[in-house]
Amino acid sequence: MSLYNDLVSGNFDGCTPDDLKGIESRASDAVSDLMLGVSAIGSLMLWAADSDNYPEESAKADMYRIGAMLGTVGEVARALNDTAQNAAFLRSISEKEAKGRAGK
Repeated sequence: MSLYNDLVSGNFDGCTPDDLKGIESRASDAVSDLMLGVSAIGSLMLWAADSDNYPEESAKADMYRIGAMLGTVGEVARALNDTAQNAAFLRSISEKEAKGRAGK
């Protein structure tokens, strides 16, 4: 197993279309927030690297920690994105089935 597999929710049994819409929305919002944070880290790293008062050893240690964190963030963002897409797909199927039942 991996972190990605732990985070991806594939069991949407019993979810209503509203439940699925909520899952999709929360996961999509989380992906957006994560990407904003990653961009901010990139900006901070750029400015820190341009500073003469930032010791090279400290920079290297900070870069290592940021690299480890970003590796994990990538898996989390991918899992959240897939969860949002799965919820949207199942919601569209559920809504089509509901329309089909109503038309009978």
